[in-house]
Amino acid sequence: MSEKSPDSPGPEGGKKSGWLKTIGGTLGGLVSGAVVMYATPLIDKFVKPSKPVANFSVEADGLTATFHNQSSGASEGWWDFGDGSALEPINPQQQIITHAYTSSGEFTAKLSVRNILGEEQERSAIVRLNVVETLAPTIGDLELVPVSPGSYAPATFRVRSKIQGAQVCMLDVGDDRPPEIINDEAEMNQERFVTFDKPGGYVVKMVAVHGSQFALKSEIVQVDVPPPGMLTAVVSVTDQATCQKTYSSKYTFAQSFPDRAKDTFPLDLSVPAKPGYLIEDVKLQKASSGSSSLKGKNEMAFDAPGGCRGVQNLRLHLAADRRSVRLTGEMVKDAAMGKRNAPLPQLLVPVVLVQKKQTNVCRQGVQVTAMMTTPGSVLLPLPPLPGDWIKPNRQLRLEIRSGDKVIFQDSGHFPLVKDILNRNQRYRITANRVGEQVRIDVNSMTMAGPTGN
Repeated sequence: MSEKSPDSPGPEGGKKSGWLKTIGGTLGGLVSGAVVMYATPLIDKFVKPSKPVANFSVEADGLTATFHNQSSGASEGWWDFGDGSALEPINPQQQIITHAYTSSGEFTAKLSVRNILGEEQERSAIVRLNVVETLAPTIGDLELVPVSPGSYAPATFRVRSKIQGAQVCMLDVGDDRPPEIINDEAEMNQERFVTFDKPGGYVVKMVAVHGSQFALKSEIVQVDVPPPGMLTAVVSVTDQATCQKTYSSKYTFAQSFPDRAKDTFPLDLSVPAKPGYLIEDVKLQKASSGSSSLKGKNEMAFDAPGGCRGVQNLRLHLAADRRSVRLTGEMVKDAAMGKRNAPLPQLLVPVVLVQKKQTNVCRQGVQVTAMMTTPGSVLLPLPPLPGDWIKPNRQLRLEIRSGDKVIFQDSGHFPLVKDILNRNQRYRITANRVGEQVRIDVNSMTMAGPTGN
């Protein structure tokens, strides 16, 4: 009989081969299990992206809604504003987006997000637009009051109105002048002076408009022919001033904790002023403690308001040119937040930006007229300045007319004293500014005494 090889099949060889396969399979399973056990967390941490989280807040003002995107882990997504408008893709760099609705009511807005693996999440919220129904504008009163008794041409009238709920107004004084368009609410009820040069009847109309609704009011004024022998005093006023307008707007600094950030993420957000405006103050809408506005300072530290998680060292910085304001601070994960699927830090700081704009303005030659006897005196009011004008500089020009003939004019500073000759009679004119009025006296030389001229 020939000897058998150790590897030859047989009872003993078969047993050895089975043991080797069993040991090899066991070791392979242990090794592969260890690899999977230790590699999976590494893959999850460094390779596999986190699941997307759809999150946003919304604020409504009239028919406009402002959405603050606070999502995380998203590579793409879409906004559905719930009003039938087209879906709008999200921009990771744009945390705040506005949408104008066409009507009031309740709308279900939805944000859908997706990561690079195609995992999706969405969130919906009700947007309530409680817009008060627009009321028709009203003109409660329209008055035309003559500055000088008698209403003799040229005659100046005060125009006074009481307008409410208008976006724009139009004043038509009934002659060849184009209508005056008034689109500043503060100026709609501003008293204005209108002078009619010729005798006749004039229909003065005021129209107030809001959207498709309007109100109309009219008054008739009569300007008479002046009696012979009377003088006309005409004061022309040119105004130069600074127009100062104030504009307040709401803004929310918002930031979600970035997916790839470590335990701490530095904050550096900014918002610009409205074009042409400078930021005068920044007020916190929800101050938890301490100061609630800059109040003339360039920097302010404050505590995070309610609704913020893991936010610290917040500070507002007003730019040296006051054209922007920055918010700095830190977003920090704490021990609880380090757990998987725990809420991440979140920033929501609503503020009010108080902004001002100053522009140089000029109003040319507003006339105020009155008839005078000789001798006689008259007190002429100066046209009022708009309420948002500051640092005014008023230049006055005085004319004395006899019929259509100008017998005296002077653009100098008040007070002034001048002698004139009218119809072979010498007169002395004295003009003084008294507050926002000009007093004019005309006396014959025999009453005034000898002249020094």
